[in-house]
Amino acid sequence: MDRLNARLAADVQARARLALEIARAKAAHGLAAADPKREQAMLRRVLDEAPAGFERCDLARIFKTIFVASRALVVASAEPAQRPSGACRPSRARSKAKRARR
Repeated sequence: MDRLNARLAADVQARARLALEIARAKAAHGLAAADPKREQAMLRRVLDEAPAGFERCDLARIFKTIFVASRALVVASAEPAQRPSGACRPSRARSKAKRARR
């Protein structure tokens, strides 16, 4: 399990680096960084080709989260640094849970 987790982390980080490269290329050509139609197509393909394991809705949620984080990374890379390196925003789920406890 540890090796698989390490491989997943490496693959997600590789995806982040690629998203930044793509964003730079799009910016150089005057294209929008976000492409919702492309994200939907990628999600459909992942779900259509995924082997058994997670339920389809859970796998979709995982990939949507990766897409949101990738977009945030691209946006943050285009803006001046506003938070210290390594600082994370609270997840929406944690934020909702925190509000519910109040």
